[in-house]
Amino acid sequence: MHTLPVFGSRVNALMQIRKLSRHVNYKNMGNRNIVLIALIGLSLTFGTSCSKDDNPPDSSSGSHVGTIYYENYEGFSKVSLAIKQKTIIKHTGNHYNWHITGDGTTILEMTDGRSSGRPDHIHFTIRNLGTGEHIKDFFYRPVKGGSIFQEADLSPDKSMICIFPSFDEGFVFLNAQTGAVMAHIEDINGEPIPRNQSFAWLPDNSLLIKWKQHILKTKYPFDDITIVAEFDTEAFHSFSVNAQGTRIAMKYQKHIAVMNTDGSGFYMATSGSEEESSASFSPDGKYLVVGTDVRSIGVPGSVPSQQSFMKIIPADGKTYAVDQDGTDIVPVIPQGETSAEPQKGLMVWTP
Repeated sequence: MHTLPVFGSRVNALMQIRKLSRHVNYKNMGNRNIVLIALIGLSLTFGTSCSKDDNPPDSSSGSHVGTIYYENYEGFSKVSLAIKQKTIIKHTGNHYNWHITGDGTTILEMTDGRSSGRPDHIHFTIRNLGTGEHIKDFFYRPVKGGSIFQEADLSPDKSMICIFPSFDEGFVFLNAQTGAVMAHIEDINGEPIPRNQSFAWLPDNSLLIKWKQHILKTKYPFDDITIVAEFDTEAFHSFSVNAQGTRIAMKYQKHIAVMNTDGSGFYMATSGSEEESSASFSPDGKYLVVGTDVRSIGVPGSVPSQQSFMKIIPADGKTYAVDQDGTDIVPVIPQGETSAEPQKGLMVWTP
């Protein structure tokens, strides 16, 4: 065992990976044990199945409840599904990222610090989503001088922020009250963690992380990791977990896959000739809003971006051809519009 150093130095932590028994859709790893070696910087200042549902959803009601938050080229917006009302919350002409907690109460906003005279910092702001009330804000300078244009997610209990990896840094964890760095998972097995690797918080504040062909599970202080699943491809990302913490949706190659968060019950939720971008569960976990028909959009003076169109399908273990019409495939069409609402990037479906 190693004694934890003061923050700023590193510790080589041996993290035993326990392979769960899987028989479908994953590589057969036999009884091999894998040891991952991660470099973790710790702050000492923070103290603290089955693939089908037995009760299929009723497509006539549950898919029209709650609010979907999303972003497109008009800005950061929301659609109230009950009345099909669209509201543009913020026109985002400048760099802006956001994350909303699954309970729909809190928003984490990220902007670069240039407008505040801190061009090498990320400006984090936490607000009450319903009232707009300011809860906390602070500036963070990337620990290795990395990108200030990173996205991040707030943990379910709102105590931690996990920043997506940049070119220079792996996963960085901040205390959501003070902005202090709690931990930094810089590499695994001596290999730097690639940029923008997907992750998703679970209700108990544990974390699912994509690493190469694996989905891993870990929890603060991040000194123990378990393999949840291993695939035959690295082409999966954009994780979204249901509010119950039992299922995860992700882009798998060109479509959306769903499985249980213990790695069982894998199935393809979408199919068709088009490509999907990402998905988010409804508050009761019985539906998915999916970004369908991905298209490349030219952005003057910048690299092309992507746009997709929101449709809702049941998360019932069946595969839906979302490039076709069907009674169970419901496009999200706001009042006054005639086709599915475009979106890019993150979607969050709240109560």
